[in-house]
Amino acid sequence: MTHPAHHQKTDQPPPEIIDRIDDIAVLRLPIPEFENLPLQEKVFLYHLWNAAIAGDRITYRQHSRRGMDITAFLLKIIAHEDLLKKIYPEIYPKILEYAKKLCINHGNHDFWSGVKFLPKFTRQELEEVLAVIAEHAPRLQEADYKKQYDDIIFNPAFEPMMTQKNPKTGDIITESCNTYYDGVTLKDLEGFKDQNPNNSTVTMQHGRIVEKIWRCGNDRATAGLYAKELAAVVLHLRAALPYAAPEQTKSLKLLIQYFEEGTAKLCDDYNIAWLHTNPVADMILGFIEEYRDARGMKGLFEAVVYYRDEHATQTITALASLAQSLEDTAPWDNAYKKKWNTIPVANAIVQLIGTGGAGPYSWAGVNLPNAQWIRDKHGSKNIIITNVLYASRSALFKRIMHEFVASADDRALLEQHMATRELLSVGLHEVVGHGAGTASKSLAGDPRDHLREHYSTLEEARAELCMLWHIWNPLLIEKGIMQSRDVAKSEYLAYTLRDLLIMRTFVGEDEIHEDHHRATHLIISYLREKGVVEFYVQDKKTYPRIIDYEKMHEHVGVLLAELQRIKSEGDYAAIKALVEKYAIYFDLKLRDEIVARSRAINYPATIAYLMPIPRAVKNDAGEITDIRLRYPQGIIEQAQAWNNPD
Repeated sequence: MTHPAHHQKTDQPPPEIIDRIDDIAVLRLPIPEFENLPLQEKVFLYHLWNAAIAGDRITYRQHSRRGMDITAFLLKIIAHEDLLKKIYPEIYPKILEYAKKLCINHGNHDFWSGVKFLPKFTRQELEEVLAVIAEHAPRLQEADYKKQYDDIIFNPAFEPMMTQKNPKTGDIITESCNTYYDGVTLKDLEGFKDQNPNNSTVTMQHGRIVEKIWRCGNDRATAGLYAKELAAVVLHLRAALPYAAPEQTKSLKLLIQYFEEGTAKLCDDYNIAWLHTNPVADMILGFIEEYRDARGMKGLFEAVVYYRDEHATQTITALASLAQSLEDTAPWDNAYKKKWNTIPVANAIVQLIGTGGAGPYSWAGVNLPNAQWIRDKHGSKNIIITNVLYASRSALFKRIMHEFVASADDRALLEQHMATRELLSVGLHEVVGHGAGTASKSLAGDPRDHLREHYSTLEEARAELCMLWHIWNPLLIEKGIMQSRDVAKSEYLAYTLRDLLIMRTFVGEDEIHEDHHRATHLIISYLREKGVVEFYVQDKKTYPRIIDYEKMHEHVGVLLAELQRIKSEGDYAAIKALVEKYAIYFDLKLRDEIVARSRAINYPATIAYLMPIPRAVKNDAGEITDIRLRYPQGIIEQAQAWNNPD
């Protein structure tokens, strides 16, 4: 069966950059064909949207202790826009920019790197503004600014890192300012086993280590941390129940019970039930990714509300059907090869909203659940977010071609296969990347327990290498999933270019902190050392080049086999050595060059999205007759809508 290159179906024009906040571009996320969904699915998605935003504040509180407080503080200040524009026309734009960055990043640490960012206004300027506002809004005087906010906003040495996996003086816990741990050190936790590894804060009480569970409580369990937010999430999930597809009812009820009681068993039960559903309209909702936890256990609140993109799903389903065939050709030892008992669930989807760890920054794809034993026994669900891919590609990709790709032939290769390459690379990463391989029978526990702070980097690198390995497989051409080997060559070149371009996100840093970025840099640094790819200089500008495509594929296989062995055997020393050699450090002069060139062509470091706000249309009897979408005017209005829902 032939599966043509995917082009997003949309009646909206290609998205354009509607706001620029420092090096962040803001795009409206297109939502194609929502109006054609049946009313029941629209109403279901409407209630899930409300559940998603009800939990968004949790992410602020997980990132840092005062991230939510300073965001609310800045939003109060910019509420006096007219006054400040009149009196302080030069200061107000700097305050507005800082407020927007707080809303996008869920606090004052960069979402991707975890590094604290500082405002462009000074202490004196802020104090002058507050003095003027205090005459009109006395409540801001009660904030006691200097006591509560001075260090948090202006001191770069105060809570400098959200998550520190390469500590300088302390340990990975004490040098991280996220709130997964309170009053404990890494040494304190030697021999400690979390009973609720995904949804608890570990703290010291009366000389004893305890877990504070994240739950709202019911008649069987007392309320825990984030009880107010989770109670609101549960309220909207209950409202969604009557509109759920029959197959979703069980999993939705288990999710509600999990948020109420918070046990690890309920978390597993929900994930297993969710895996066995495949409705048109669905969600990812809960404490999901562990990247923010230096120990790799605690989940960040995340919500993605979506419906299936039926056209693009054909390609993703075709990839999923090849899972066993591709596994059989994987370059690692047969002892680590997985037997796929069922074809994994794989969908291309349209994201209606992403909150917490999934918005305003959005992922391109997701593979869940994360627990290895569930993957091995029950499989995984794979989701490719096509409207996010379409938006970023349409708005930004072509502007980098002439600046960062010197060869006309290379530019033609990249542009000709752009849409196909993009869908296949994300699909292979999620479906047969994260889902592939199995642990050694002799390994006790989950591999993440052994690989600790380096597990997420390994897992992302392993999935990327699976993609690079399998996209070279002639089976994809035989099955009509891609047209020719040129698609694979296009991806190899694009991937090498990606490592060059991510340097534009490292302004003010001398190390790579984020796991996805570490994974990409590990792979390309390794391949550069092997002499199969290079960054070369022409007319004082650096460009990527593939020296030998066939040998690049061979070396991809060698590194992939080693990473799978490390994961399967839980070899901490081996992954630590690879990360420290290839993944963390980069050429500072090259970084400065890439940053300068990116800014010269208005190429942002990151993209944030404005997502629609649904409104229920009701008849005289109070019945919902339609759900209509509108976009907020900007990031501030979006944040206000998420924090003050109707």
